Amino acid sequence: MLRTPSNEFWIANRWGSIFYYFYLHSIAIVFLLIGLFNLLNYKLVGFGAVLASLAWFLLIGWLCWGSIKERGIRRFFIDQLWCYADHDYIRAEPEAFHIGFRFFEKPVDCDLIRPKQIISIHWSPGQATAMAMREMNDWNLFIRYLPDNHQRKVTRSDPPWELHVIELDVSQEEADAIGKAFIEFLQSHGLGLIPGENAREYTTQPSCKLEEQADHQV
Repeated sequence: MLRTPSNEFWIANRWGSIFYYFYLHSIAIVFLLIGLFNLLNYKLVGFGAVLASLAWFLLIGWLCWGSIKERGIRRFFIDQLWCYADHDYIRAEPEAFHIGFRFFEKPVDCDLIRPKQIISIHWSPGQATAMAMREMNDWNLFIRYLPDNHQRKVTRSDPPWELHVIELDVSQEEADAIGKAFIEFLQSHGLGLIPGENAREYTTQPSCKLEEQADHQV
């Protein structure tokens, strides 16, 4: 069993979440193979099957292209691998926090956020809870931060910050425990955090200062 390093905060990936992504990927791959078969045997399967296969290829291609265009092809494949990670981690270094995951015990660094970029930390339930209007164990942890200048969005209609989302997929009680432990971890490594607008939000500055900083970044 791996021992958690003192400068890392680990969040285990739930088997239910892994199975969910495995199911989605399996469905996509199976229908892509069926579509490929239909296209190669168009004389046998008929026009309807070919048209449905083309529509499926276009849908998958559109979804993949949107992600690749935004984050790059390397990050696209890393994100797919991330779905099957043992756990996520946040590693504290002297100048930055590294966010990544372990895959078969091998660490994979994905994102780097410097302390001065972090605006706030909060955790809240996901869409399933909102739609069902009851607890669905779909809580997420959010890191709101100001990106580097070369990562800035070009449209002024977008907010000047980015969100890094860590899927917890746990109950409210477990999410509260993870969130508070994460806050303590960040504080123990030099990040100044103060309570925000509610018990599940912590910020690095008062809200008025955050608005001034965001306006300065635009």
